[in-house]
Amino acid sequence: FHVDCFKCAKCRNQVTADTNLLLLSDGSPICANCSYCCNVCHLPILDEAIMAGDDSYHAYCFKCKVCKNRIDELVFAKTSQGIYCMSCHSERMIKIRKHTQKKAEREK
Repeated sequence: FHVDCFKCAKCRNQVTADTNLLLLSDGSPICANCSYCCNVCHLPILDEAIMAGDDSYHAYCFKCKVCKNRIDELVFAKTSQGIYCMSCHSERMIKIRKHTQKKAEREK
């Protein structure tokens, strides 16, 4: 970055070496005033963040809805019901398919 181009990706204010900032995965800086809030605990994220679509999480808050294990490998399923590790998501999908199949058989 040129010194004059080093600006917060959200508010576009100049970021200096003295500014407390985060870096996005693309290298863009975010100033502390614009930091993201965790979707789980709702506190500002001032260190490592996990971004899933428009949602942001502390790394330690990013857990499976079912088993509550932390999702470290960043392979997960995000649904309207929440975040799932792949193991719990697979079990959930099997149950949904069985339920849909039984419902279809009853309707015949």
